[in-house]
Amino acid sequence: MWQAASTDSTAVVGPDFNLEDWTLIPAKDLTGVDRTMGLYVAGVDQPGLDLPLLIDGVNYPGVQVYGNYFTGTTPEDAAYASSFTDTTLGQTYSSINVDGGEFIGLYEGHAPEELVNGAEFDTLDMRVYTRPGADWNRDGHGFQLADLRYQYNAAVTNVFSWAGLVDNPVGIFVTNTTTNLPLSLNIDYTVNWILQTITLLTVANGNIISIAAFEIGGGSQLYRTNIVGNDTNTTIIPVNAAEIIDLAIFVNGAPVSGASWDPYIDSTDWNQLNSYSKLDVVNSTDGSTMETYYRALRDVPAGIDIANATYWIEFTPTLESIVDLGAVYTNTDAIALTAFGVTTIDAGYFVIGRQYTITQVGTTNFVAIGAGANTIGTVFTASGVGSGTGTASTVYGWSVPQTQYIIADSNFVTFKSTTLTNSVQGSNLANMIVTRNGLRLQPPEGREWISDGSSLAYSLPTRGGYSQAIVNATTDVIVWVDNILQQQSIGGVPGVYSVTPYVSANDRDVVFNVAPPVGARILITVTTQAGYQLAGTTLQIVGGVNLNDLFAVTTFNDTSQQYPLTLVFNGPVITGVVEQDPFDPLPNEAAYNNQPGSFDYATVNNTQWSFDYSVGTAVYDNQFWLERAGVNAARLWVTLDGYALTNSIDYSVEGEYLILASGAIQPNQIMAITEVTDSIVPDAMAFRIFQDMRGVQATYRITHETTTTLTQSLTADADIAYVEDALALGQPNLDIGVFGVCTIDGERIMYRSINAANNTLSGLMRGTAGTAAADHDTGTAVYDLSRGNLLQSDYQDYIVSDTSLGDGSTTVFYAPSITPGDFVDSASEAPAIEVYVAGIRQYAYSDTTATSQYRWFVTDFDPLAVDFVVDDTAYPPLLPPVPNVEVTILVRQGVTWYQQGATTPSDGIALQDTDTVAARFLRGL
Repeated sequence: MWQAASTDSTAVVGPDFNLEDWTLIPAKDLTGVDRTMGLYVAGVDQPGLDLPLLIDGVNYPGVQVYGNYFTGTTPEDAAYASSFTDTTLGQTYSSINVDGGEFIGLYEGHAPEELVNGAEFDTLDMRVYTRPGADWNRDGHGFQLADLRYQYNAAVTNVFSWAGLVDNPVGIFVTNTTTNLPLSLNIDYTVNWILQTITLLTVANGNIISIAAFEIGGGSQLYRTNIVGNDTNTTIIPVNAAEIIDLAIFVNGAPVSGASWDPYIDSTDWNQLNSYSKLDVVNSTDGSTMETYYRALRDVPAGIDIANATYWIEFTPTLESIVDLGAVYTNTDAIALTAFGVTTIDAGYFVIGRQYTITQVGTTNFVAIGAGANTIGTVFTASGVGSGTGTASTVYGWSVPQTQYIIADSNFVTFKSTTLTNSVQGSNLANMIVTRNGLRLQPPEGREWISDGSSLAYSLPTRGGYSQAIVNATTDVIVWVDNILQQQSIGGVPGVYSVTPYVSANDRDVVFNVAPPVGARILITVTTQAGYQLAGTTLQIVGGVNLNDLFAVTTFNDTSQQYPLTLVFNGPVITGVVEQDPFDPLPNEAAYNNQPGSFDYATVNNTQWSFDYSVGTAVYDNQFWLERAGVNAARLWVTLDGYALTNSIDYSVEGEYLILASGAIQPNQIMAITEVTDSIVPDAMAFRIFQDMRGVQATYRITHETTTTLTQSLTADADIAYVEDALALGQPNLDIGVFGVCTIDGERIMYRSINAANNTLSGLMRGTAGTAAADHDTGTAVYDLSRGNLLQSDYQDYIVSDTSLGDGSTTVFYAPSITPGDFVDSASEAPAIEVYVAGIRQYAYSDTTATSQYRWFVTDFDPLAVDFVVDDTAYPPLLPPVPNVEVTILVRQGVTWYQQGATTPSDGIALQDTDTVAARFLRGL
């Protein structure tokens, strides 16, 4: 290559090449572009000497602006440049206007030559939404709860907020932690469900109250939402109607029934006199109450019948459902709605890990109940904690504490019984919370066991403070296995277990005929000392009942995924050597005063021969063993002699034991503890993968805390956006070149200013990163796309590569940066390797489906070595990379967001349950 001898090229005159006019340039001094222009020689089937074809980025295939040919001193027609120090540059999409060709026209549209002229849109905004889901881990699907506490000051207010405690509340509990008594709805307090506040009615000034809010637990949850009534009986939810098997609806904290659902899509009422455009959707009742939907296959002239298959196609919407709430609710009604789905069971067998219920342990004749399944004689063999065996159903119901209040009338006083309206299915009998005038009645005593698959005998509970000799095995012992009531063998009635007779202290067992399967939960309950009994739905009080006594009965609806366990402790564990009333040997009365019958016992307490005299030291130790590890103290119901105790004030949990702040209880004091699973239903989560026109890809989380809505419509050319909560969005910092970023519908918007007082975003840059400026309606979601929501690059896909230069003879090239340990073995590593020569991908010798100038194979993995094939006889010949050409060896790597299994990329836990850094970040933690 040559360069003009004079700096201004004035020596170059005429078409002849004269050596005195030119200076030879060494190849080492050339730029990459110059080398390409001067030295490139196209081979067979290779591009010609055209820089845009050889070097990426040389030519921009968009709207191109040309100036003069610089033949003189005439200035350029247009210049576009910025150092980005002007923060008002491009404030609107109309800031820079270029008068050029059409965006998509006969000559301006860009696409591969073999395709029809068109346009390519490279920006991708993919949003991923998860559901709360089912109990994937089979460790319980508990209800979420959270609480806060206030000190009541009558001079300030009697209204207290519980807003924001949980995202989707369905109910609350209120407790006076000063008196250790629960408060009763509409007696001690009222609730404003819309504002999420309570108003105290009877609490003494200075007392501390605790408000606990609950979400719904249990089932396979597809969607949940909280809405306000709007004088209609319907609402739209983003769930396929075919996936829904049940709806749980709570209105102002109380469950309601009568809801139904149908497929739905936004449509217009069909009218044969109207014309329609292609893809328009209409609905027609066809004389029935259920709407039938049709989509236009082409433009439809007026007068075409809806049954004309040339123009219309009937279809069932799959993205949304319309829910009939069963009643009309107003803006004073707070509605909590949860849609439940089912996991399909294929006929003839069960799937390990899916949701099942059992009837009786030891039977071998079962009925599979599921979509399309009704197979008798199927033997269940699934394993895992709580799996069980027996009649299978994929349907689990909802669960959340529900309280029924009963004021004792004369009939209740006489018969001491009442009918419960809330569900008492499952093990509610053993775990329900029954209070009289605020004090919990002594519940049945429970003991939990996890089957080892071989043991038949499991002991009764032993801390109730009574002799097992008084336990009536027929009426007092109740057993559940995986939440299913088991039949006891009584008299001539066969069952699956029996109870051993009393011989000595604490030796009675439940003995199964056949061992429950490995991991099955066995709950043994003894009702001997309980303050109530339950027969069907009839609650029978054991003690006396007074007129106007207030009873509150809290049950949990479906207990199958809550693993409730109620423990009863009568007094502490007493250790030490103590001899009570050591009267013997009594003194010889005759020897005492030589008069028969004249001996007198001591009249001073705690002296020898007094009634209460004892010798030795007793040590009291509570030993409140919870029978489970890792118990969350905030999820316990704890009472002492009926009074409710408060977490972190009255008790704490250390290891597997509950620790009472007041120390050891006294003999005959009753401690009752009810536990539920600590594995709660996860919140639905969402994230987005955003890739701009340059191919730069980033993942952003979508959270409630960083999402707001438009309070006014936003036109495509507006410079101010009005939002509900500006503080939910990221703060711009123009001093360091950081703009605020958000998305509305499909548009990415950057903003320069944020006003928290007025809740506005201003200085907008519209339609950035390849998106288009558009109009947006009031109420549209505004998502924060700032760096605070950006998943760190360590969890994005990335490339590991090494580059070296060819010399025309070297065939082996190394990539020491690629670590063999990142792959399972060489079989998985070789297919992942990519090799590029001069920026063009070259394919492995073994890949016979692809063509490339060079061919290679892997010769070693430590370090990774790639050997290029040399074959002069091939056509075209296979040669080593030519001199000074870049040879790049790379692998594309990613980082899993999931918890990895021992031999798998994931241990099967859903992302919303995964505890990795990436998963926690995406959940907003």
